[in-house]
Amino acid sequence: MNEVLLEAMNRTENNGTKGKVRPVWLGKQMFRWFGLDGTDPAHVHTALETCRMTLVAKAGSVREGASHGNSLARAWRPIFRPVQNRKQFTTDERKGASVFVVSSGTCDGGPAAWWLPRLFRSGDNTVALAGFCSAGTVGGQLLALAQAGPGERRRLTGEVAWPDGTMAPMADIGADVVALSGYSAHADQAGLLDWIFNSDPVCAMRKPRR
Repeated sequence: MNEVLLEAMNRTENNGTKGKVRPVWLGKQMFRWFGLDGTDPAHVHTALETCRMTLVAKAGSVREGASHGNSLARAWRPIFRPVQNRKQFTTDERKGASVFVVSSGTCDGGPAAWWLPRLFRSGDNTVALAGFCSAGTVGGQLLALAQAGPGERRRLTGEVAWPDGTMAPMADIGADVVALSGYSAHADQAGLLDWIFNSDPVCAMRKPRR
């Protein structure tokens, strides 16, 4: 995932007729957060370097403060810690609150299938699902429980079932379950136009017939 984001960071586009060129994903909101000027090349460089550091540096590593921007930009530190072997990483290693970002869409397989049974039993945790999950998937089963409080779940007799045979009693799910409606697994406007007109060499896909 980090490699994909870093590759995206190097893509540029010309925005309109004013001749502005910046990475396609680098929005105005980021510049507001960091107190940077999106029209100043030095400030754009600071924003890019801050994002690169966030994605690739090890947590706790020392970084010289940003040369531009507000106190948030100057005090920014790595916040991601890639987990190479999730089976050797236990929740006991964490100090304070943490956010686990895992892929696998509807939670049927991949990292989510390993993490969920270990995290959704605790009422201190929240399972936040981004994107659509059909009813028969693990994500869909969890979303069906989103409106049921822990007390109501304790009376349930069903189980959440994974394709590999793993089972978890619904009564044991103490975590909050929420749907993040502001995200999607599909391409945004620019990506869809690239696909339709086949103008992006990365999208080596056949043009749609209609």
